[in-house]
Amino acid sequence: MINTTEQEEREYLEEIKEKLLFAIRRVDDSVKQYSEELRQNKQYIYEHQSGMDEADMVAAGQSINRMAFTGASAVARKRKLMKLGASPFFARIDFVTGTERTSVYIGIYSFADETQRANLIYDWRAPISSLFYDFELGEASYTTPSGTIAGEIVLKRQYRIREQNGVYDRERREHPR
Repeated sequence: MINTTEQEEREYLEEIKEKLLFAIRRVDDSVKQYSEELRQNKQYIYEHQSGMDEADMVAAGQSINRMAFTGASAVARKRKLMKLGASPFFARIDFVTGTERTSVYIGIYSFADETQRANLIYDWRAPISSLFYDFELGEASYTTPSGTIAGEIVLKRQYRIREQNGVYDRERREHPR
């Protein structure tokens, strides 16, 4: 999708925020599930420890550690999603390869639409994000594990998004195409 007007950019921002909220809710549900399973496993061990041999105790301890680690990972994911919710992206470039024009939004973390299996926001450290930092409008390329991708940057924008209220286009450079 190519957003050409400020209104389309605002609509895209709202769409991203909705998807982020949905992802946060899903992570919350996972955290609650892990927490409940962890509580149940600890309760089971407490109630049955006298009948457990050493191997059972080690296995139960490892299971609890795995659940705790998975729950901690979910909490870390939620923190990242919450940070993205405050300011989902700070830059956009439109990159043309052959006849295909792709809008690349860049933020502090990556965010993908899992149902469509598509990146909506690229982490600022991702190879494609180097286009924003290393090139102006015109010919550009970036390196991926499968090789170099060459094309042309036809639009470059930088945003300041505050309190989830809107898109502020600080800088806009567009190549006539």
